[in-house]
Amino acid sequence: MDLRFYSVDCKMNLGVMSFDCLLLVSVGTSEPSQCCSVWRLGLVGGLPASVVCVCSLWGYVGRGLLFRIVLWGYEMKYGRLMSVVYSCKRHTLGPRWKGKGSEGKALEEPMSKMVSELKWLMSNSDSNGFLSETGVLLGADAELAELLNRACFGCPVVTAEKDKQWFQLGLEEAFYMCHSLKCLKIQEIQRDYLCTKSEVELWEYWSSRLKKFPELYKAYSHLRVKNWVVRAGSQYGVDYVAYRHHPALVHSENVILVLSNNDERSREWTNFHCTLRLCGGVAKTLLVLHVEKNGSDNGFPMCLESYTIEERTITRWIPKLTCEV
Repeated sequence: MDLRFYSVDCKMNLGVMSFDCLLLVSVGTSEPSQCCSVWRLGLVGGLPASVVCVCSLWGYVGRGLLFRIVLWGYEMKYGRLMSVVYSCKRHTLGPRWKGKGSEGKALEEPMSKMVSELKWLMSNSDSNGFLSETGVLLGADAELAELLNRACFGCPVVTAEKDKQWFQLGLEEAFYMCHSLKCLKIQEIQRDYLCTKSEVELWEYWSSRLKKFPELYKAYSHLRVKNWVVRAGSQYGVDYVAYRHHPALVHSENVILVLSNNDERSREWTNFHCTLRLCGGVAKTLLVLHVEKNGSDNGFPMCLESYTIEERTITRWIPKLTCEV
């Protein structure tokens, strides 16, 4: 057999997967007997321009795991078929931008800038939200509505009003805007007048209605301070999903589980396994935030300082893929 080597610095994109490849090219005489799928690549460095069939896919193409792809080319050289063997390690998934130009838009308008603009506008307009059963309702004019959408706070509510847009804020994001950003006042309708709630009253009220509210808020603020866009994760069976920028520009990268020592989910490994299988199918990373309270049970806001957060990224381990390829 005539064996030829090509060392080529190139990147290969297969859907959401990205690889750095070292190519070993061998010139053989036989054609593979089985081919499972067909697609085309353009290669450089003297390699065949038409490499079309995936002959074998070894292993699970999970995050950071080793696998082997064998490609067979049908361009004839010296009357013989050419096979290309890729032996590579998958990169950690980075941002998956939606369309051309999305990354550039995100760089031009970082999330920190939009949150700062939102904070300035709401602070100067004396914005008030209204306490509801499921969160906080916030009325916004056209300018404020645009900034709320760009900074990814709240969900628009469809109403018949033309001059005002209403947004439904979740418990954690409403309290974040009230406590951390200091740009929102929350009021409650009591009989015939409006009563402005203090931060302490809101904390006690929401903690009594949702037992896990302190841990969820600590995790939410932990991610928001790092300029992640945090959304509800019920569609994936988790607490949150995290986006690097606006969901219109980029896919979410992480699904978030917020756990504590008293959380029963931390003792159920079947829950982790189900979530991990789901993450593999939707190209996301499972990020577990362990939120623990240290010290005595102090009241708000001192209790927030006693919480600590430990970040853990969990991936599947498959024994048969730990051997060398």
